[in-house]
Amino acid sequence: MLDPTAGDGALLAPWPREQRFGVEIDGDQVRGGEYQAIKGDVQRAFPMLRKLGVRFPRVVANPPFGLTWSDGAGRPENSTVAVWRMGLALLAPEGVGAFICGRDRFRREVLSREDAAGVFATVECNDLFEGVVLPCLIAFFVGPEDRIGNSGLVVEAKASKEELAERALSGEIKDALRQAGH
Repeated sequence: MLDPTAGDGALLAPWPREQRFGVEIDGDQVRGGEYQAIKGDVQRAFPMLRKLGVRFPRVVANPPFGLTWSDGAGRPENSTVAVWRMGLALLAPEGVGAFICGRDRFRREVLSREDAAGVFATVECNDLFEGVVLPCLIAFFVGPEDRIGNSGLVVEAKASKEELAERALSGEIKDALRQAGH
């Protein structure tokens, strides 16, 4: 499991420790996390990982909101789009990912991309993070080359943080994943 913007590793916590990998620039966050870390800027680590051919069967990411980074050619790119692009590139064939970000930016700048063809489920959750007033979304995806059968979103749901645990969304998402060919 890879989190390219791992922070303290909270998104990796459900996985066995030996399967947790993350990239994090903040040394204090790395020390607080229980994962195998590349301490550094994901913008610098990503080209190295790609060159080495590193891929992960699971990718989970919560990119920093609203930063301007540079793409591989030096052009400005929003951090959400950059982490989306990196996450897809590091996802192994037949892998599955989850991407947490601002709802509107995802719909406007990610879902419209050709490489977003593998998004099979989204869940809006406006109270996902304490103190964050930005409407958030969790997108579940496979690599676009792995998408077979139904094209487009199979599950589009809205839930509060409390409802995420209570609703049968995990079953709906697993069914949608099976429809996507996994």
